[in-house]
Amino acid sequence: RLQVEHLSSAGGVRMVLVHFPPGTSTGETPQAHEGKEVHLVIKGEVYAEQGEDFGMFQAGDSFSWNACVPHLVINKGDEPASVLIAIHTEADSETVDF
Repeated sequence: RLQVEHLSSAGGVRMVLVHFPPGTSTGETPQAHEGKEVHLVIKGEVYAEQGEDFGMFQAGDSFSWNACVPHLVINKGDEPASVLIAIHTEADSETVDF
């Protein structure tokens, strides 16, 4: 099960640190929501998919996307992974569930 740490929020930007135990993902299927996201892999390796684009990302790699396009992040490896995510939305109160 994912562990999500809400680190801060200001001016429509939220910072969360998501811990992915081996085999976990942000959902069963790709999801979409308002906003834009920037991801930095802090630890481990994750597979990320948005629309028809996909890739493997390791610690130190970053990627970003428009969250209105269905997307998914999965830890397909045997080791835990952690990803720092900055989420920008027009509304401070916008919530994103993992």
